Amino acid sequence: MKAYLLYKGEEYYSFLKPVLDLLPQKGREFDYVLLSLQASPLNLEFDDLLNRSYEKPIIIKGNQLVDYINEEDCQFIFGAVIAYPKGKVPNLTCKVLDPEIECLEFEKLLVSLFNSKDKPIFVFNPFDSTNTTMLFSDEEIMKKYLKRYPSAIERKFLKDGSLDVPKE
Repeated sequence: MKAYLLYKGEEYYSFLKPVLDLLPQKGREFDYVLLSLQASPLNLEFDDLLNRSYEKPIIIKGNQLVDYINEEDCQFIFGAVIAYPKGKVPNLTCKVLDPEIECLEFEKLLVSLFNSKDKPIFVFNPFDSTNTTMLFSDEEIMKKYLKRYPSAIERKFLKDGSLDVPKE
């Protein structure tokens, strides 16, 4: 597993579409978990879905997420989009955390997902419109991401289950 950070200023650093565009079938072949996501899409149906991700993890099919993002690739502010192979989303019984207030615990939760037997393919984790962390278990997708974003900075895993914060 590897983690990379993009700071504000990198083009599309907190938009999901450039990440989905790197994936086979533009991300349609995965299922996703939306967790405590904050954004301001104009599509009210998508906005409602994101709001509900603060109450409990929301599972969404790849086709549906890609359709929303293709319609309007809004900037994400907080939360996580977690990708799993189609039909392989585990039963997440985690406490829903507020990533703005409980940011360290939220990050530890995301890192812990990679220590389970049902590892996600990747996690997209924007933070406060200042940076976005990507976590990967899939080497091919990670290589495509690094080719797209050569300025991405590797984050180190710390003993407490969190990630370091590299300097810009």
